[in-house]
Amino acid sequence: MRNKNFEIVASGLNTHAVQILDTVVTETQVGSSGLSETTTFYPKKIQIINKTGVDVDVNILSSQAEIDAYALNPANYDLFTILDNTAATFSSVNILPNAHRILAQSPAGSATAPLKVQCICYQPK
Repeated sequence: MRNKNFEIVASGLNTHAVQILDTVVTETQVGSSGLSETTTFYPKKIQIINKTGVDVDVNILSSQAEIDAYALNPANYDLFTILDNTAATFSSVNILPNAHRILAQSPAGSATAPLKVQCICYQPK
């Protein structure tokens, strides 16, 4: 199973600005025709583990259209809170169609550890 772990470092969280994590994996291989073929993979499950010492606000953008819309008007994409010393899991069965980016922000306080993001079971779109 293709998995990938990410961390948003405490110093990034301590800026109190939104940190943007790219969760997409691309792989280029030479196909049977001899031409390069690129496949894009998205995680089917994401677990966010918050042991940073502060509450962290997050959101998941699930398409390039959402990324573009967020860039134009971030106020339309409210973040939701993951409390310190807790974890949240999102899977394709509920609200995770294709995670392109994860937004994370510490609105206050001083993080003492990184925010851990586990992307599990990457599959092509």
